[in-house]
Amino acid sequence: MARPPSISDETLLKAAHAVLKERGASASTIEIAERAGVSEGTLFHRFGSRHGLMNAVLSSLSSPWLQALPGRVGEGEVFEQLRVLAHETLGFFRELMPLTMIAMSSQGQQGPEALAERAAGKLRGERIVAQYLDAEMRLGRLRRLDAEVVAMAFLGALHSFAMNEYILRNHRTFSIPEHTFVRGLIETLQSGIGPESPPGPPANARPRRRSAT
Repeated sequence: MARPPSISDETLLKAAHAVLKERGASASTIEIAERAGVSEGTLFHRFGSRHGLMNAVLSSLSSPWLQALPGRVGEGEVFEQLRVLAHETLGFFRELMPLTMIAMSSQGQQGPEALAERAAGKLRGERIVAQYLDAEMRLGRLRRLDAEVVAMAFLGALHSFAMNEYILRNHRTFSIPEHTFVRGLIETLQSGIGPESPPGPPANARPRRRSAT
């Protein structure tokens, strides 16, 4: 049965993603085109260049847990939600990291447009987390702070961990287990944005006597 004359960008990007995961930086546009069942010219027509294709693959990736985060406002325990999000995000970054390196190496120097495109993707993730944190702050389930700053610190720490893990994967200098890092990160967040406890009695206050009835 002949292939339909038109093939979606999504199908092309899925084929590219699969080949890149299997072949790494050695993946060629010919291999990607063969996997998608199209000509190499189709890839260049849609994405301009190998570099454009790499950037499109990166832009198409998303974290399902992150995308579902807005619907979890007010549900469960906040820091448990953030703990799961941290582990899910690290898994996403582990998938993203080698693809990012491939995209960066596919064109010697990164132009401002490519860098701006990556920054825009990073900002979208930070915005989702910031909106979730802000909503929880409005509900009184978190201390009222700058949600955007907290989101940047949270995702920035996770990205730094994933980057170090990837770069130092063959060295013994990086030895922090994921669960240790995530636990420490969540404990740090709890100490900074945990809900404020109602003021208790002074430490030297005497218990009030109950009147006889």
